[in-house]
Amino acid sequence: MLVGDMSTMPLADLLQWVEATGKSGTVTIQRATHTFAIQLESRHITALGRPHCAPHTPELPEASSPWQPLPLVERCLATLIDQFLDSQDPFSFEERSDTRATDHLGLLELVSIEPLHIQAAVMEGMRHRDEWPQLRTRFEDPHALLRRVGKGIPPETSPLQLALLACAAYPMTIDEAGLRLGLSRPATLRGLAPLQQQGLVELDPAPAHTDPPASHQAWQDDTNPE
Repeated sequence: MLVGDMSTMPLADLLQWVEATGKSGTVTIQRATHTFAIQLESRHITALGRPHCAPHTPELPEASSPWQPLPLVERCLATLIDQFLDSQDPFSFEERSDTRATDHLGLLELVSIEPLHIQAAVMEGMRHRDEWPQLRTRFEDPHALLRRVGKGIPPETSPLQLALLACAAYPMTIDEAGLRLGLSRPATLRGLAPLQQQGLVELDPAPAHTDPPASHQAWQDDTNPE
């Protein structure tokens, strides 16, 4: 078993080491509030741990269309990309020849995903890591209101972006959208950035008296990395 922390071996380096050695097994990361796992097999990511943030169904007007939650797999993938922002959480990697079992520790419930090549995940994660400081500055007010504008939906729009477009149809702040979808703030902003660039979403100033949900602080503490 390999044991370390992200300050000495960042996630990108760890995953690339697993790819280079051709090993299969499970990376377990001890976050401040929960444990996140990445199952690896034949140089691909095949399953992920469940996100810590649970979605909160919003109270919408009766005339509104039914609320469509973001699929669990999409939230798992968003959590994986979030993990590239971490710089200190301890981790372990346990090599296993048989990764078909979804819970080798009896503690984690893993969610199967379409096999994702390790190198593709690393490239995507590092791209978002590099963009994070600029993104955080660009959307500096988490209480800004989303507003749906424009018409049509580009064919390349991701499920995460489609879910944020649905949020923008209602008076909902950036942070509230993240809470409703079970997304971290980085994941929420990653989805909003292209929507704003495409002229599909605009941001209005925060209301004078913003009253976030009671679970807002716990969500912020776990999902707003420095």
